[in-house]
Amino acid sequence: MRDCLHLVLDDEYSVLEAADGQTAIKTVQTRSVDLVLLDLLIPDIDGIEILQQVKALRHDLPVIVLTGVKTLRTAVEVMKLGACDYFTKPFQEEELIASIQRALAEGIVQRLPKSHRILLVDEDIARRAALAVALGRLGSIEVAATFFDGLKRALTLRPTCAVLLADRQPDKAALFVRALHAELPSCITIVASNHPELDGTPTGDGLWLETFVPSRPNVDEIVSRLAELLRRGIDGGTAPWQLTRPISRTIDYLHTHLREGLTVERLAAATGISGSHLAHLFRAETGMTVRDYLTRVRIEVAKDLLCTTDEKLASIAARVGFFDASHLVRVFRKVKGASPNTYRRRQHGETPKIAKLSMIDGSLEE
Repeated sequence: MRDCLHLVLDDEYSVLEAADGQTAIKTVQTRSVDLVLLDLLIPDIDGIEILQQVKALRHDLPVIVLTGVKTLRTAVEVMKLGACDYFTKPFQEEELIASIQRALAEGIVQRLPKSHRILLVDEDIARRAALAVALGRLGSIEVAATFFDGLKRALTLRPTCAVLLADRQPDKAALFVRALHAELPSCITIVASNHPELDGTPTGDGLWLETFVPSRPNVDEIVSRLAELLRRGIDGGTAPWQLTRPISRTIDYLHTHLREGLTVERLAAATGISGSHLAHLFRAETGMTVRDYLTRVRIEVAKDLLCTTDEKLASIAARVGFFDASHLVRVFRKVKGASPNTYRRRQHGETPKIAKLSMIDGSLEE
């Protein structure tokens, strides 16, 4: 089994092996281990005890259990002890690799410092909201709809990284990047544009970009590239947090059909996997349920519309997929702690109007 796992994993990972429990514990104590694949039938120490000792040494170290013991009681026990996944032999190679990728990605995201400041500039309101929610795991997010507003925010925020989606106005994107790098030369800049100047190579005026993605990128291309660049600044590693293709397709479908009645089953059908599989993958890769993610994206779009338009609540509710204005008010108040109208007034710098009444000669005067 160890030889088989080497064949499967050696191309992508540095694989250490242990034939007994004592060696396994010593390896975790003395080597930099990112993940453990653990059999339960070990010669000297029971696999359950090894799992307990590993978690005592490093509670955040992901452990995937591989075993020929096919009982529900065993599966429940190892999951309660902190295993992140459980496979019975024989198992599918693709499923194991996907589980390893998810577990490692989760660990990488948890180690990323929360001080990263990410500026996201995108004129597509729904895509901007969907990406802002997804990228929130990597740091604090500031969004802008226009290049001019984005540059103003950059000078105030001084971001660690700027993500610019400029598929509609490539010429303005080039001007934005020049101005940004003149003020913040160390800011990592990820640009989605087909402008020839923005090709990630040195130019005559010294402009240089850390990375470049296609003019119409998928969500996973942006997320994985940004996570990789931020990860490099921690310990020189290059393993990014990645969204698998099904989750990326789900997010893309979600933001383009935001006003429709979206359910896990409908999203799963659009993605081509089962609803239960989608729910499991989505939570593992984004840290939230599909429903929570959808709600956050809708609230982000609603916030934007409240700040930038005079639309009535009923119109905003219809645009973002709530049943009606009262549904929007209930969810908005729960998420933001204030009603939509109160939020709108605050963003416009207004204070609630209070009627002052006084009694004059037996009549009310405002």
